[in-house]
Amino acid sequence: MCLPGSVTLCAGRGVSVVPVLSVEGLSVGFDGVSALREVSLRVEPGEILGLVGPNGAGKSTLLNCVCGLYRPGGGRVLLDGVDVVGERPDAISARHVVRTHQEPRLLDNVSLVDNVLRGGTTPGVRDRVAGLFGLPSGRRHRRDDLARADEELAGLGIEQWRDVAARSLPYDVRKLGEVARARYAGPRLMLLDEPAAGVGAAAAETLSRRLRFFARSGTAIVLVDHNIDFVTSSAHRVVVLSAGEVVAVGLPEDITRDARVINAYLGATEPDQA
Repeated sequence: MCLPGSVTLCAGRGVSVVPVLSVEGLSVGFDGVSALREVSLRVEPGEILGLVGPNGAGKSTLLNCVCGLYRPGGGRVLLDGVDVVGERPDAISARHVVRTHQEPRLLDNVSLVDNVLRGGTTPGVRDRVAGLFGLPSGRRHRRDDLARADEELAGLGIEQWRDVAARSLPYDVRKLGEVARARYAGPRLMLLDEPAAGVGAAAAETLSRRLRFFARSGTAIVLVDHNIDFVTSSAHRVVVLSAGEVVAVGLPEDITRDARVINAYLGATEPDQA
C-alpha cells in the first residue's frame, strides 16, 4: 500500500498499484434532486478511507452505488479496475465486496457464531453431503469454520456471546457481530456504514484496532461514521462530503484542523439518512 494520498505508483519501487475501488465522476439523482455530483475517490489495497459529512451528504448513497443497489446517472465504479456499473448486487458481492448497515441485520433466532458463519462462502456439494451424513471431512470443515468464526468474535471482544441468539444480544454486540460476519466472508473490500454508532468508547477502540488489523492483511475499507474521533483514529485518509460533493480530502490530522470541516461538517451527530 502506498500512502498517504491516492497514489498508484509506489515511489522507489516502480510497482503499479490498481485501486481496489475507484469511483470516477459519480453522479446520482432522485426525482430531479441531485444526491451525488461528480464524486471521485479511490481506495488502495490495505487502506482505510474514512467518509464523513452531515446528514444528507450522500455517504450511504455512495455505498449503495458501489454495492449495486443504486445505478448512477453518470460516472464509473471500478473494482480492481473493472467497471461494475449495471452489475447486480449479487455479482458485485461475488467480487468479494461486503457491506454492513447502520442497523445490524443479524438473524434473530440464530446464535451469534452461526450468524458469523453465514457470512462465509456457500459450501460445495461435497461439503454439504459430508456435513449431512456426519462424514469426517464434514466435521473437519465445521471445526475449521467455527475456529475462524471464533477468531473474528474474539478479535472484537465479543466471544463470550457466541452461543446467544441474536435477538437476545445487546445492541453494541449486534453491531460488532455484523462486522465479524463481514470479515468472515473474506472480503477484498469492506463497506462499513456507521459501525461504531451505539457502541461504547472501549468497544469502539477495540473495533478501530481490529479494522487496522484487517487493513494490514490487505483488505480495503470504506468507513462511514459520525464519530469523527473513531474515523480519524482508524482511517489512513478522510474524504468529506457535503450536499453530494467532495469538499475536502486529506490525512486525518489535516481534516480535523480544516476550519471549513470543523464548522460545517464534524458537528453532525444524528444518524445518516443518505
